[in-house]
Amino acid sequence: MNKFFSKVVAFVREEEGLTMIEYAIGAAVIAGAAIAVFNSMGDTLATKTGTTNTLVNGAAYTP
Repeated sequence: MNKFFSKVVAFVREEEGLTMIEYAIGAAVIAGAAIAVFNSMGDTLATKTGTTNTLVNGAAYTP
């Protein structure tokens, strides 16, 4: 039983696991921010893409 508690204490004191959790939380925050930005700009981007597509398709080729 004493061996179990010493392993638990060693696991809690280990900082490498904490660093991985910090990176995971940071990545989740960045992904959430990117999703929020793309969702808020979605209509604007779709309109600009559609306008560009219309202009390119409507442009006459003159060699």
